[in-house]
Amino acid sequence: MVDKRNRRKGFRFVPFILFFAGVCLHSQGGDLRFKQVIMEQGSRLGAVACILQDRRGFMWFGTEDGLYRYDGYDVLPFRHDVDDPATISSDSISCLLEDGNGILWIGTKGGGLESFDPGTLVFMHYRHNRDDISSLSQDDVSALCEDSKGILWVGTHGGGLNRFDRETGRFIRYSRVNG
Repeated sequence: MVDKRNRRKGFRFVPFILFFAGVCLHSQGGDLRFKQVIMEQGSRLGAVACILQDRRGFMWFGTEDGLYRYDGYDVLPFRHDVDDPATISSDSISCLLEDGNGILWIGTKGGGLESFDPGTLVFMHYRHNRDDISSLSQDDVSALCEDSKGILWVGTHGGGLNRFDRETGRFIRYSRVNG
């Protein structure tokens, strides 16, 4: 049973929290303006799964309908084209990461992992191959992280964790089975 005195003590802080929240919100200024980004043929960005601002200042948006780069004026879409293997492998983007070298890493749902060089606009594809244990463990990528040593870690939905060896282009898989 909760002591009524302890419950009242907790409520003493509520006015202070509300006061400071009001001060913080007021200090942000009342002139916040939002601009709706409209793309080609008047379409809009749909459900955004992830957002990244890269070292050049570009904003990247991962959606269920592709990857988009916004430079403050224009939106450049990157979408999968079945007739062009140089395009991104899937339009369903789940996560984004810019590594220490300025390479953009893109996790997709069903399309594996992509690396993208913003300077050359070239995609590299990394997919699961059931006959190759050094390939990505699963094509549904759910998380990306670069550690302090520059190692790229790739989390997958259902395939565990992968460590990417940039020199060989191979993955080391970590799962519950192999620890």
